[in-house]
Amino acid sequence: MNKNKRNLILENKKLAQHTKDTIAFLPRCYWSKETKKQSASVLVKCGDCNNTVKIYYDKNCKIMRDIVEINGVIADKLWWKELFKEIGIIE
Repeated sequence: MNKNKRNLILENKKLAQHTKDTIAFLPRCYWSKETKKQSASVLVKCGDCNNTVKIYYDKNCKIMRDIVEINGVIADKLWWKELFKEIGIIE
């Protein structure tokens, strides 16, 4: 399997789509590549409206590799992970 291929769920760009497992709508994802002035990012839109979250990340930079920015809030990946564990999003 090609490592560069993303899961099809992460490539959804259609409104009001959902999986067989849930009635919740799938978020729509728009991926942007890294440029000289800006880190790579993903724009996540709500599945049934136009609310958005912008997530910036950098896999290549040695200094910023463990830093993630979500809607303007910059924090370490471990901090985000602990937050998501605390509120029950991940185990």
